[in-house]
Amino acid sequence: MTKLIYSHLYHISFTYFDRIENKECPTSLIQPYVSEDKLTTKEVEEIYLSRDSFSSMVKGMVERSFYKDRGYTKDSFEFREIKVTYAGYDRWWLTWFSHETKSQFDTDAEAYADFDKFIEEKGSVYEEKSMGAEDRWRWKICQCEHCVKSKQTIINH
Repeated sequence: MTKLIYSHLYHISFTYFDRIENKECPTSLIQPYVSEDKLTTKEVEEIYLSRDSFSSMVKGMVERSFYKDRGYTKDSFEFREIKVTYAGYDRWWLTWFSHETKSQFDTDAEAYADFDKFIEEKGSVYEEKSMGAEDRWRWKICQCEHCVKSKQTIINH
């Protein structure tokens, strides 16, 4: 039987200083943080920073050829600020060109149907910011080992 699980969703964004360009930069991608419990923004900030998430983000940036070819290293960036915003209580959340849920489905068809219902509920305003989620032909459920083990459903789009 399908089990829909709702979670509290927080959006996290960073501001960092780029030492090579000598300028302050906000992150372009808002990262989600999901919790079963409602937390204060300060609690989310502490949890997120304790995971060393900024260092992980910088490592990912430096590994991209755009930065590597321009001489960037992990020391080229300095963390300045984190901003946490409560985004609501829902069953699906947006990540980079995908949506995730902790809901459990008996079949892929049930997952697709629930995601379709979610997109319809959100409407056209949401679709403008959903990174292609409205294009149903793009949908593909991730079957990687990590997703299967974590019992999380991820629909890439």
